[in-house]
Amino acid sequence: MVGAEVKHKGGGVTLRMRAMWAHDLKVRLGREWYRVFVRLNGGDARSVEMGRGAWNADYCADPFLFRHGGTNWLFYETLDKSGKGVLGCFREENGKWVQQGIVLSEPWHLSYPQVFEDGGRVYMIPESCDSKRGHREGHVALYEAVDFPLKWRKVATLINEPLADSTLCRKDGRYYLSCFRVSPEAGAELWHAPSLTGPWTRHPQSGNMNQSKRLRRNGGAFQTIGGALYRIAQDCNGDYGKRLFKVPVLKLSAADYAEGEASLLLDGKWPTGGLRHTYNSLETPAGKLEVIDFKDYAPYPLPIRLLIWARIALHTMFRLSIKRKKGFLVQLFGIQFVKGSIKERPALVQIRLDRRRK
Repeated sequence: MVGAEVKHKGGGVTLRMRAMWAHDLKVRLGREWYRVFVRLNGGDARSVEMGRGAWNADYCADPFLFRHGGTNWLFYETLDKSGKGVLGCFREENGKWVQQGIVLSEPWHLSYPQVFEDGGRVYMIPESCDSKRGHREGHVALYEAVDFPLKWRKVATLINEPLADSTLCRKDGRYYLSCFRVSPEAGAELWHAPSLTGPWTRHPQSGNMNQSKRLRRNGGAFQTIGGALYRIAQDCNGDYGKRLFKVPVLKLSAADYAEGEASLLLDGKWPTGGLRHTYNSLETPAGKLEVIDFKDYAPYPLPIRLLIWARIALHTMFRLSIKRKKGFLVQLFGIQFVKGSIKERPALVQIRLDRRRK
């Protein structure tokens, strides 16, 4: 969740902050999970089982499909033991998806692994915009498969900007990247280049990207539906990934870009409830293969929830913080909501003793 500035009004807090408190409490009283579902030719959707390994078994998100060597592959985002995003892969064998393990990890957070072929080589453009979880500024990077699908090497930095969900589209020999800028003035952008490795420049009609919270963030690769080109967008109005829309691309060239009226993407055969972030499809010899991720929430059993409530209540009333060489802090009847929260607020009674520097 992206933090928001706290604005005090008459000793209280804004409605936005109260909503953030409610969300944080819900997360701590239960377990969030991301799960990927696959279906063939519009049939029943089946969950892809993560299995156990060096990844978070409750987290499988941002699925992308790719066909290579006569086999269907599914690339996805998961979390390592530290909570950092890493990329994994499944291989389809006789209708079953077999876990291949983690295929790419960096010191920074990775997600949204769009895999594609260009000039006889296999590439990937993952999301690398989260500089808060890594050791460099956000950027858009290009990776090439050295030993598909398990080994990749970075071959270029396409754009040195904090752009999320960068989605590639190739048309009439030109390359386009539809992106979402991660900043206080967040918005959709379009970049283009004469070749895959660049040089990449902002499109002159980038401002024509839909800036509505319902449509400005991408939710999968561009799709050709009924002979027309569509951008897939995720509805982030009020929550991250409420619904998915298909946005018709009316014009796409080096000089022009225009979008039409959006419509809902999914039919009623997918699982109901939860949130959805990424949709992709692939034409295979067996027919149309589709994949989507869902986010849902399962509350802990009542005894565990009661214990969590007790910890929150205790921490709200009393907090003791001791830091070596810096002193200590005693806080009574504070309103810091949970331990480890970034949302610090003043306590009714606070005693601080700082050590003097020599």
